[in-house]
Amino acid sequence: MLAAVRQRRILAVMGLVTIVYLVLLRRQYLLDGLQSNGTKHITKRLETHYVSLNTIALRDNKHYQPKCLLLLNGTQDEVNKTRDLLQKDIGRPLPNSYFIQEAKDCGSFKWKYGYNNPYHKEPLNISVAYILNVWNSAHQFETLFHAIYNENNIYCVHIDQGALDSLKEAIKAIVNCFPGSAFLATKMEMQIKNHHSELLSEINCMTDLLKHDNRWKYVINLEEDSFPLKSNKEIENFLTLLKDRNDMPGKRMDSEELKDRYRYIHEVIKSENGVTTLEQKTDLREKPPLKTDIMYGFPYYVATRHFTEFIFQDYFAQIFLKWLNQTYSPREMYWATMNHLHSTPGSSIDRSLVSMAHVMKPEYLDDEQPIEKCEGKYVNNLCVFGVGDLAWLLKRKELFARRVDLHFDHVVIDCLEKLLPRGSLANT
Repeated sequence: MLAAVRQRRILAVMGLVTIVYLVLLRRQYLLDGLQSNGTKHITKRLETHYVSLNTIALRDNKHYQPKCLLLLNGTQDEVNKTRDLLQKDIGRPLPNSYFIQEAKDCGSFKWKYGYNNPYHKEPLNISVAYILNVWNSAHQFETLFHAIYNENNIYCVHIDQGALDSLKEAIKAIVNCFPGSAFLATKMEMQIKNHHSELLSEINCMTDLLKHDNRWKYVINLEEDSFPLKSNKEIENFLTLLKDRNDMPGKRMDSEELKDRYRYIHEVIKSENGVTTLEQKTDLREKPPLKTDIMYGFPYYVATRHFTEFIFQDYFAQIFLKWLNQTYSPREMYWATMNHLHSTPGSSIDRSLVSMAHVMKPEYLDDEQPIEKCEGKYVNNLCVFGVGDLAWLLKRKELFARRVDLHFDHVVIDCLEKLLPRGSLANT
């Protein structure tokens, strides 16, 4: 009798344990399902993209997945841990040759890298044109392209003619997998930093974009080391709020040092070690072909189609473009000045360097806004974001961040890419 009671109790306990186990198993299954719906294809991309270099890091952190939510919340212990792992070199970007091979089979490439995901096919009411400037890494380009790709948009890719042949071949292979949506600029420039060639590369892409059948409404220029902070749908919502206005910040060039950028001739100089730079001469240039102020600002913008058409039709716009040759950083002057003319479509008289669409951390700037601390490193006056900047980026309202660099800190892009398809980082 007692044995029978004991057996029934054991069976009851075993049954209860089984039920609890099944409930927990089902809960974990649902959680895994919810997570995989938004990030399954991105997890696959991360496992594909990053190659471990350090055997110790590989053993202790196999397929290391950063704890993005902790990093985005600014948890200092996790930030420090991740920095230590990055110093051990737990991952590296893939070489250009890898993408040359991968993109030979476009169907396989699109599936493997998640381009068939519904996120990239989401209907949009506004078609956007992108100008993508590439000079260094096919992996960096593909990561950006994937993050902003939508089959309703159009993408003009300009490759620096001074870049490696392997980069040119890799970018061409990737772009060829998206006929009708992406193409290479018909005219490429040999780009020199702060030279007129940087401006011409964008003008070349604009020429091609205006000829395309896609009736895009806005054009956005991005460098390969930019990355979106908002989803494609949120970018569309932002553009709707612009109401046919441009986002091209600019200020008047008040200081004599700034005015020297256009008052004196700047020539291209090639040093003995092969580095090409601009050198200011003592020769004065002819005066500007306009009576209004020459403005300057960061050369990243959102421009309306009407503005783009205008700069090719307006006589002054064409004269001003030619006059800017042999100046220092004409990109920073051309777009800002054109946007502050009353006759320009979508123009603005707001005199500020603050962009609504692009966010950066310059090492030094005018007194109009405080300089934020860079948690990564500075290169040419701009912060290359590190994991310690993720919490700051989370709070930003802008559309795009510059700079991010796979070679320096790939975890920043891991986290932004992993969370982006779920919506805005600010809502995560």
